[in-house]
Amino acid sequence: MLHKFFMIVGGQKCGTTSMHNWLNQHPDICMSNPKEPKFFEIDYWKGKTWYENNHYYHNCPDNMKFYGEARPQNILVKYVPDRIEQYDPDTKIVIMIRNPVNRFISAWNHFKVMRPGREIRSLVQTVDESIENFDLDCFDSEEKFYSNLDPAGGPYGGRYLEHGYYIDLIRRYYDRFDTHIIVTEDMIDYPQWVYQSLLDFLGADTFTPNFKNLNVKLYDYNSDLASRKRLHNFYLNSVYELSNFMQRDLNKLWDIHDDTSLV
Repeated sequence: MLHKFFMIVGGQKCGTTSMHNWLNQHPDICMSNPKEPKFFEIDYWKGKTWYENNHYYHNCPDNMKFYGEARPQNILVKYVPDRIEQYDPDTKIVIMIRNPVNRFISAWNHFKVMRPGREIRSLVQTVDESIENFDLDCFDSEEKFYSNLDPAGGPYGGRYLEHGYYIDLIRRYYDRFDTHIIVTEDMIDYPQWVYQSLLDFLGADTFTPNFKNLNVKLYDYNSDLASRKRLHNFYLNSVYELSNFMQRDLNKLWDIHDDTSLV
C-alpha cells in the first residue's frame, strides 16, 4: 500500500533526473517508473488505481512510506495543480530552480543534442522567437497540451523561456500545497545538505545515496553573449521578485542584476 505522495514539478534542466535517482535509492521512497508520467496532464481520466497500482508504481514494495514522481513539465501546465489537489490535497510539492539564463541555454542545447531535427534553430533565433511568443498560459487546457505532444513526450515548441519564469509558476503551487524549493546551484555544491533538507521536508529518515549527477551535458554558456544579455534583461525583474519571495539574494547568486555587464 502506498502512503504519502509528493511531486517534483520543475524545473526543466534543473537536476530533477539526478534528484529522482537519489530519492529512489532511499529505502522508504519509491519513485515512478518511468521518471516522468503524463498522468496529471493527459491520462488523469484513467484514475488513481491505474496510476498507482497498474502502471507507474506497480513495482513498489508494500512497505513504502513515500512515493512520488519528477515531471518538470507540470510546473508549466496550468490545470495540473487542480488535478493534484483532487488526487491528494496533502501532496507535498518540490520545485527545483536554477539560473534561468543558463537553464534556457541548457534546455535549448539538450533538444539540439538529444532530439536531432526537433530543435533546428540557432540560439539567437530561439531567444528572439521565445521572447516574441512568451505566454505563461500556453498550456492552460488539456487540448492545448495534447496538440503539442511529440512521440518523446513533448510538447513541441520548447517553451524554454516560460520554464525559467519561476516566480509566477511557484505561486501557482505555493498557496495551495506544502512547497519546498531547491536551488540547483546548492544541490551541486552541497548535495548532502540539500538532500537531507528534502528528506526533512518529506518526513523521511536520514539517508545518504550515491550522489551521482545524471543527464548533464557540457556547454559553453558564454559562447553567445548577446543572447545571454537578452535573456538576462528578460528575467531581471522576475528574479528580483523571487529573491524577495524567498528572502535570498538570487540576483547575486545568479549574477542577474542591474549592473551586470555582459556585452
